[in-house]
Amino acid sequence: MDKDNCFEIFSSNLRNFRESRKISRRELEKKSLVSERIIINLEKGKNWTQPETIEKICRELKITYDMLFMKNPDFSCPETVNQSSLRRVFGNNLIRFMYFRGQTQKDIAKATGIPLKSISDFATGASWTNLKRIAEIAEKLKAPVFTLFREFRISLPLEYEKLIYLKHTFEEKLLLSQELIECDDDGVFSDFQKSN
Repeated sequence: MDKDNCFEIFSSNLRNFRESRKISRRELEKKSLVSERIIINLEKGKNWTQPETIEKICRELKITYDMLFMKNPDFSCPETVNQSSLRRVFGNNLIRFMYFRGQTQKDIAKATGIPLKSISDFATGASWTNLKRIAEIAEKLKAPVFTLFREFRISLPLEYEKLIYLKHTFEEKLLLSQELIECDDDGVFSDFQKSN
């Protein structure tokens, strides 16, 4: 999925979720402390923003981050919230999907032309990027963009996942795969492994 298509989906979903929740832009501004001008620009696809802005908007709309990137979300879905920051969710998923594809940060950097330091910073949550780079990373990982923003309720500590990713032993990969699949409540990782 290219950057323009991602942003079009994001913008449309943001507007549709806001309208389905019957919240005006002005009300969203007051509740989220995000200026109405930023909300208008996001809904019109005019510019990208910082993760903290997306977090505030999602919190007030009571939707999860990934819902803004899905092609056909259920706009009448029950209210829900994320437990982690957007940077952390994106970083954790970047690590998980690299692991499942058997790719390293160097592989992703080489394939996308994004500096290795930047990929490393995205994985740790130390920095953020634009939607074009996010779409490029998703394409190289053969993952739908929305899955990079999905907060998976996985019981393994991230430090353990990172350790397994770095060690690359067969037994550890098998253990992680089994535990991820057991915790995969909606089948995304199972589907992802089948396509690998």
